[in-house]
Amino acid sequence: MPYDPKSGQYTMEMPDNRTQALLMVSVLGSALRSTLEALAAQNGNKRGPWFDELSAHLLQDAKSTIAEGIAIGDDAKGVGLGVEVLQATLDAVARKLTV
Repeated sequence: MPYDPKSGQYTMEMPDNRTQALLMVSVLGSALRSTLEALAAQNGNKRGPWFDELSAHLLQDAKSTIAEGIAIGDDAKGVGLGVEVLQATLDAVARKLTV
């Protein structure tokens, strides 16, 4: 994924079909879950401000994502689906944490 230092954005080739898109989401979701679980281990597998603040930050960033060059409806639908996947991943990790 090439990085454009002028815009501060990454560009990527779009998947050719839904199967590729689903696999891409699956890979990223799995990586995020593994990262969150590693962070949880560093925090004694306890839910606390660290998890709540990180979750809020990740969700806010996801909701403010703007894609260029696609229809507004497609952008909104894609961001909405991405937020759902992110929330499901956060919920799955949260269920494993002790209070």
